[in-house]
Amino acid sequence: MSKNKSSANTAKNTLVNLKVLISCLVLIAASILAFNQAAIAKAYHATLKEMIDRCDAIALGDVGPVKQIKEKGQPFEYSQESSVNLIQTIKGSLPKTFTLRGGENFICAQVHFTEGKNLLFLKKENDYFKGANWDSSCLQVSNDKVRWFNNMEERHASVKVSLDAAIKDIKDIISGKMVSMKLPDYLNYLLNASQFADHIRGEAPQDKPEWVAYTKARANSSTIKKELAYLVEKGTPAGKLYGACALMASDKKAGLEYLNQLKTNDSEVLYISGCRGTNESVGRIAKSLVESGKFLNFSLEK
Repeated sequence: MSKNKSSANTAKNTLVNLKVLISCLVLIAASILAFNQAAIAKAYHATLKEMIDRCDAIALGDVGPVKQIKEKGQPFEYSQESSVNLIQTIKGSLPKTFTLRGGENFICAQVHFTEGKNLLFLKKENDYFKGANWDSSCLQVSNDKVRWFNNMEERHASVKVSLDAAIKDIKDIISGKMVSMKLPDYLNYLLNASQFADHIRGEAPQDKPEWVAYTKARANSSTIKKELAYLVEKGTPAGKLYGACALMASDKKAGLEYLNQLKTNDSEVLYISGCRGTNESVGRIAKSLVESGKFLNFSLEK
């Protein structure tokens, strides 16, 4: 093979290898970009306090008929629009009538709203408003009750409370009156408890974690009275019951007072005893505990 031909083949091979290298780099860059975009695109659900701090306005409004639209926004495209008549401004400044848009073309989360009275958390965009926190932005009011948050650190409204109680929470957070309490792990577990479990194991090899945390709260009741009161005020339906019952161990008067308050609470809770579970209202459980000191297998004497 001649020297010129050999040089030409070498140059050709180098060019091919360079093209392969460039193609690999392009694929790697594309993969990194796609990963970063996916990470950026993930919906962020703010806590109650974050939502209140960040939104431009909070209001009680009468949402009109929902129209289907196709309008470009920042950065998403909207598919829903309504005209809102202002009932009450809680934060910020709003006109008597304003436009609300939602139904974003974002696969991870959207803002949806329904006609009628709603508690609205808003961000201003151009000449209209949008939701400030995805599915928690527009909370429908029905029979003067609204879906609400268990505490300031929760990211999704999950319980029903009176509209007045929700508005009071908002105003207290804005004014700084409501502060989040630092809780030990076992109380934080009860604060967010998803079920009200007793001491019956059933076929399980050990006690339910809720019961373990509750017995620890009872044992420390005299030194954590403020924390237990916080559970009753801000806990899940199960957390409220656990807080009041644990307080009974050191302050029967205060514990009974909280249980009596809970007798009017119609939130539903899953009661677990061994392998069996049943849905019951917080109010009926509290009433039974006040009147007899127990509810089925759950006893205040345990």
